[in-house]
Amino acid sequence: MWLAREQQVESRESVNAEKITLVGPFAPYRGGIATHTTRLFEELDTRVSVNAEAYRNPFPKWLYPGKHPGDLKLHPDCMPNVHYDLSYHLPGAWGRVADRIIQNKSDAVIIPWWTFFYTPHYSYLCKRLRQHQIPVVFLCHNLFDHEAARWKKWLSLKALSNADAFIFHSPIEQDLAKKHFAQKPSLLFPHPLYDHLPIAPSQSLPDTPLRLLFFGIVRPYKGLEELISAIEQLNCEAVHLTVAGEWWGKQSALKQRCQKLSAIGRLTLIDSYVSDAKAARLFSDCHAVVLPYRKATNSGVLALALQAQKPCIASRTGALPLAVIDEETGYLVPPLDPDALAAAILKLKQALADNKNFTPAIQSVSHKMSWQQFADELLGFIRSPSLIQR
Repeated sequence: MWLAREQQVESRESVNAEKITLVGPFAPYRGGIATHTTRLFEELDTRVSVNAEAYRNPFPKWLYPGKHPGDLKLHPDCMPNVHYDLSYHLPGAWGRVADRIIQNKSDAVIIPWWTFFYTPHYSYLCKRLRQHQIPVVFLCHNLFDHEAARWKKWLSLKALSNADAFIFHSPIEQDLAKKHFAQKPSLLFPHPLYDHLPIAPSQSLPDTPLRLLFFGIVRPYKGLEELISAIEQLNCEAVHLTVAGEWWGKQSALKQRCQKLSAIGRLTLIDSYVSDAKAARLFSDCHAVVLPYRKATNSGVLALALQAQKPCIASRTGALPLAVIDEETGYLVPPLDPDALAAAILKLKQALADNKNFTPAIQSVSHKMSWQQFADELLGFIRSPSLIQR
């Protein structure tokens, strides 16, 4: 099967010599950034020649929540035609990757950006590529780390200054970047739907209990503490919450509150990595997804919820209100407000009891959020004179 695919790539290269390099975390690394990079690679690879440079060891164990995946170069699920050489602690690997990109004569390099941690790595890589007039585009999931200190923001700006252009999924992040890099071109496109999960069409779910899903790595900025307060405040068995995902740090007090609700049947706690197959079942089996973020730029979980055609209860922060339209595709609440969360949960429960259909509005919002459209827009942006002439 892979031989046939390689033959298709060779045939395509003979027609279109455009070459793109994509640097970042790829599957089988876990998490939203790796999922995004992998899905983008798959889509670009149907259009142009893509050189994929992946991490074999992205982070030290002490920075990684849950079970560390180990050396990805040795992982049985490594993707074919992807180079797993980059490691946070092997400077020589970055030099070899830079050499390969230069020898490949890439027309542009796309780098996902989301954390200050890679400031020295990407600064070195950009310096090498600049010497050979290879433009670098940073695909910014967020400019600054969640819960970032000033020194982290300073390091992030140092790395971002090396970019020739930017791609954003949030207009708020784009506007923030313009304050620092006003002369650099940028592309804005909504976060594409995550269509890789085999989410089955939802069966007819009983109205009671209302099944809510909080999904993904549990970090303080995601607001699970406020959601648990709302569930405790409601104090009724007609609402059931599932919390599914690895936990960032100990957060022992919050976990104890979850376990207490679990003991009385009002919460299901899955405090470990969730496979794609299990995630698909969770999204299929819930009435709605809750994103009570204290602060956010965008959300891969929202992209999954839209793909599953589930209404969302979300905080009015970042780019979330662009897809979660109040009383159309879900309900919006102020951040850090358990009372508003509790009220929104009851409002959603009543709406579903009244047979409100959120699906048409969700489809209307999501139909322009495909990976095909994103890849086309991205390539058009890279080919534009504003980037080529830099």
